[in-house]
Amino acid sequence: MAMKSGKGGKRSLFSSKRYRKVKDLVSRKINDEVILVPIMEKADGLNAIYSLRTSVELKIWGLITPKNTVGDIIAAIEKQFKAKPSVVKADVVEFLRQLRDEGLIVEC
Repeated sequence: MAMKSGKGGKRSLFSSKRYRKVKDLVSRKINDEVILVPIMEKADGLNAIYSLRTSVELKIWGLITPKNTVGDIIAAIEKQFKAKPSVVKADVVEFLRQLRDEGLIVEC
C-alpha cells in the first residue's frame, strides 16, 4: 500500500479490538487493486489517494468490519496465506496501524 509516513499515535492494537472504515471514504476496485479516496468538502483538502495492491492488503481491507476483531482478521490471513503466525500478526497489526494513522479506519 502506498502510504505516507505515520502521524504518530502509536496505540497498541489488541486482538479484541474492532475497526470500521470511515464514512467519508470512497473505495473502488479497478482490475486487481482497490483505490481509496477520502471525501473532502474542498478538493484542496485532499492530501492523498491510496492504493491497495497486494492480495494480503485486499483481504485485510475486505475483513475490516465492525463484526471482525483484529484477532479474526489475523486468523483469516494465517489460514488463507499459510504464513508463520508471528509474522502475520506483526504485518496485520502494522497495516491496520497505518490505515488508522492515515484516518482510513477508526475503532468501533
